[in-house]
Amino acid sequence: MLNNRIHKFPFASADAANKPADVPSTGDRLGGHAIQNWTLLRFLGLIIGDRVVNKDDAVWQLVLLMIKMTSLICSARLSSADVAYMQIVIEKYLEVRHELFPNVSLGPKHH
Repeated sequence: MLNNRIHKFPFASADAANKPADVPSTGDRLGGHAIQNWTLLRFLGLIIGDRVVNKDDAVWQLVLLMIKMTSLICSARLSSADVAYMQIVIEKYLEVRHELFPNVSLGPKHH
């Protein structure tokens, strides 16, 4: 369903050139390039948001934190307040991720 929606999603301009790669059915790791995964994160809410039954689900909330964190990290400019907020978001993401997946270590490219 996810790959079908990615293929049908109307990406435009630079996003169309960096369309996300197919997500493997095993679900244990994304392929593609970093820019493709960033594109997937930025549009994930539009691609599958209507299929999220419980918007308060802890894993969905973790995904939203990751999107927020990635958005801040990839910003062209940040104020000092943005940097302080980014620290809070990253710490919260790491805390929640550890709570939800205590036996899954962070990979070397999990940045």
